[in-house]
This record gives sequence, structure tokens and C-alpha cells, in this order.
Amino acid sequence: MSLGREQRESLGRAVLEKLAMMKIPCAILAVDESHVHALIRAGGIDAVRVFGRAKQFSSHRMRKDFPGKLWGASSHAVRIRNLGHMSATVSYIRKHRTRGAWVWEWSEGLARMGLVGLSDGEAGPPS
Repeated sequence: MSLGREQRESLGRAVLEKLAMMKIPCAILAVDESHVHALIRAGGIDAVRVFGRAKQFSSHRMRKDFPGKLWGASSHAVRIRNLGHMSATVSYIRKHRTRGAWVWEWSEGLARMGLVGLSDGEAGPPS
């Protein structure tokens, strides 16, 4: 897939809409021209399956503007191990903005985790 700037936002908003419908919190989401990164809280549910449903929903939404194959066959989920890992993940996803990605952040959720205001190089919560 190769998404234009407007398509990136449309795709991101569709993914967020489906996650909200499933009551799956998303802290941050980045959509660039060829892939998506998201930090979601799936709890005991299989994150790959959850994101698969969001991919399916967004694919249907985008079909008119993007009739070709939108998504690859699978997703890769990584369970967050600790606050430092979470912070590094948020920073990694944020950096995609500098590469032209559309980035959405749930500021209230990130604030609760102590992750608002981190610079791209920081590895932990602000002191």
C-alpha cells in the first residue's frame, strides 16, 4: 500500500473509530505511507485479533478511495513489559511524524501514564 496524506488521516480515524467501538483504548497511533503503528491496551484479548478487526473495518471505509489491497496479511504485536518500554514505544511511534506520518495521540491517556512531554530521546517518565 502507498497512502497519500489525506488517506493516512482517513485510515487512522477509521482504525480509531473501530477501536473505540470495541472499547479498546489507544494511546497513540501513526499512519505513514506504508504501515501503521499503534499502542493499544488489549488486556487479556489477543491484540493481533483486535487490530485485525480494526484493519477490516478501516479497509471497508477506505475501499472507495483505495480500491486495491490495503493491508498486509498479518500484524505484529509486542506486549509492553514496563514503563520504560512503554515510553520508548510512544517515542518511537511519535518519531514517525517527522517522516510524514499522520499521528494521533490520546493526551489524557498519555498524561495518566506520565508520558506527555517526553522528548524523542527520553526513555522514561519525566522526573
